[in-house]
Order: sequence, then structure tokens, then C-alpha cells
Amino acid sequence: SGVAVDAISTWWQCGPAAVPVAATFIAAAEQLGVPADKLRGGLDNDPFSELVVKGALRQSPKLRFDHMAALTDYAAKNAPGLQTISVRGDIYHNAGATATQELAYIMATLVTYIEEMKSRGLAPETVLPHVRIRLAVGSDYFMEIAKIRATRWLWSKVASAYGVENAPVHIHASTSKWNKTTYDAHTNMLRVTSEAFAAVVGGVDSLHIGPYDEISGKSDEFSRRIARNLHIILREECGLDNVIDPAGGSTYIEWLTDQIAAKSWEILQDVEKAGGMLASLESGSVQDAVEAVCKAKFKNIRTRREKIVGGNMYPDLKGKKLTIHTPECKAGQPVPGTPAPESINLTLSPDASMIEQAVAAAKNGASKASIYISCGLTNNEGAIEIKALPQRRAVEEYEALRDASAAFEEKSGAAPAILQLNIGPSRR
Repeated sequence: SGVAVDAISTWWQCGPAAVPVAATFIAAAEQLGVPADKLRGGLDNDPFSELVVKGALRQSPKLRFDHMAALTDYAAKNAPGLQTISVRGDIYHNAGATATQELAYIMATLVTYIEEMKSRGLAPETVLPHVRIRLAVGSDYFMEIAKIRATRWLWSKVASAYGVENAPVHIHASTSKWNKTTYDAHTNMLRVTSEAFAAVVGGVDSLHIGPYDEISGKSDEFSRRIARNLHIILREECGLDNVIDPAGGSTYIEWLTDQIAAKSWEILQDVEKAGGMLASLESGSVQDAVEAVCKAKFKNIRTRREKIVGGNMYPDLKGKKLTIHTPECKAGQPVPGTPAPESINLTLSPDASMIEQAVAAAKNGASKASIYISCGLTNNEGAIEIKALPQRRAVEEYEALRDASAAFEEKSGAAPAILQLNIGPSRR
């Protein structure tokens, strides 16, 4: 209500509930007079990202791929502007991975999804227009520009391998959470500005600029306003959308792009030799590789070879810490007082007919919960578990020290005493 879904792109973060969310959204849009072929945006439908972050899928991969195929088939026939497959790389970046690991695992996941769709009768040229690549953009300005440019090269390489030429790619970027601080959090504004600038220069198609207090779990009105205004400043005042390829022709960026693309392709080939992305996740080789890099990064941060302003360099010792909020929404829990969901007649299949039936049911008043049950999402037969890849932050160890110091002072009445014994020049 009140949202012009025919004029703006909408993106739905729906976890396993991609089919019920899509069905209720499409039904609601049609009731507002907006047919499916006028919709733009898509669904964050990426079962591997759930598997990596949570360490488990609540449903079998087969069921999730059946749903992915049904949605993609429906979009290809009825809603060409909707992306029904998401491939996330930010989960690896925010776990401490390198740029080359992030891109390699994106492409390995993409290959798996294409193969699963092929096995369900969808050709690669049908699938690729409905894929959205999601990247995180960090503080290494030139590296991030080159990473985005390398993504397009890797995409074209994969598409060409499947015989698809000039396949469109939608790259969505979000500002990094890895380098954000809870102490002296206003420095995060500077980081997201630099990251957003790099994302636009690198040529992303859509962009999420996180509020400076995003990692608290509950941003306030001021922080959200600042984040929104950054988009406007970069477009309206800097005019960055008026230049086709501002980084093109830079010798350094072109060289760095080639280096990232080549190394990412090498890692991708290693994953494929090991049996593909799912096999590599189940064996733990992907997680082990990322954790090894993360440990090396933490070592550099401890010794301040890598500097985080407000974290391990120039901290505001009188600054207050962001209050960390726990999520208020408990996904999957019924709202008190609402009737129990009823099962509806829905033919489970990996083609568009399942979505058409779900949309029709939603128009007749079926709830998202009813569609969720009817399309098999409560069946956990074949569910899988792997070693989870925790989402980390660069200065979490320093912040833990400050938390411990604050707790000691509150308990004893005085801050802990520290002896600084310099060997060589001081690096205060």
C-alpha cells in the first residue's frame, strides 16, 4: 500500500520462503493493477548463503533448487524484470576472505546453480538474466574498483563456457561490515562514503550504503538519513552516474583487474576439481581457506600493520559504544491471535505452474504461512549441515579488550593499570 511497485525496484530478503513471498507479492501487485511483467527487482534466493552463515539448510537442496527453477521459469515467462537467483559474495568478505576468494566462490556457486537449473530443463540463456551478483565493498579503494570490474570479466567467461554471449549481469554492492567499529562509530561514515564511491566508479548496477550504526542491529533516523543522502550526493552533486567507465584506461586498475580475475579463476578451477561448491562446503575446504586468511588479517591488525581508525589506531577513549540490539523478529513464529495456517492444494514441481498456483491461492486469500507449508518447506527430510563460516569484524578483538577494561573499572572502581615497555620507537 502506497508503494509504486511499477516505478521502483523492490528486493525481498526472504530466506527459504522465496516461493510464498514471491506469490504473495505478485498477487498483491496485480490487485493494485500492476501485472507481473511490469515488476522490477527480485528475491534474495540463495540457499548456499544460508548454508554458509547458519551451517545448515532446513530443507533438502533438491527442494530448494526445485523452487529456484520454478521461480526462474515463471519469471522467464511472465516477469522478465525479476531476478529469482541471488549469488552472495558478501558473506565471504565479512568472514575475512580476500577479494579473489569472494569472486571465486561467487562464480563456483553460480556454476552450481546453472547446472541445477539445466537438470530441471532451464537453459543457461534463460537462467542468467535472472541472476543477481551481490558483493561487499571494503576500504581498499583501488582493490574494490578492480574487484567489481573483474566480476564482469569472470561472469562473461562463465557465460561463454555455456555458449551464452553478451549475457546481462546485475551487480549489487553493499558496504562492508568487516571494517566497521562499535566504538567511535561515526568514523564508519567516512568508510561507507569511500566504499560507495569505489562501488560507483567500479560500475555496480545497484548499491546499499549502510548507516554508520548498521552493525548495532537497529539504526536510528539520523544514521539512515545520512546513508540515503550519500546516494544523492554521489549522483546529483558528484555526477558519477554521467561517466560510463571512470576507471577505464587507468594502467594500475587495468593491471589489478587482470590480476584479481586470473587468481579468482584459478581458485574457481580448484573448487571445480574438488567436486564443485557444495562438495567443497561439505568438506570444509572453503571455510578453512577463508579462516586462514582471516587469522592472518587479525595478526596484522594486532600488530597494527593494518590500521583501523577508531579501532587499533587513534581510538576515542572517551567515546561510547553502540548498543547492540538483538533481532526483534523471530522468523517462522506465528503472530499471537492469528488462525493457524491451512494447507492448500499446490502441485509441487520445478516449473512455472507451481508459482501460478501459489499466486492464484494468494489472490484467494491464502497466507504466506499456508503457501509455505503447502510447497514443502516444513519438510526437513534431506536437510544438510556443514561447518558454519562466522561473520567477523576486523576490530572485534580490540573492542573485546575495551569491554573487559570497562567491566574491570566498573567492578573495582579504577581502570586496569598497563605497563608499556617500548623496544624501539613508540607507535602510540
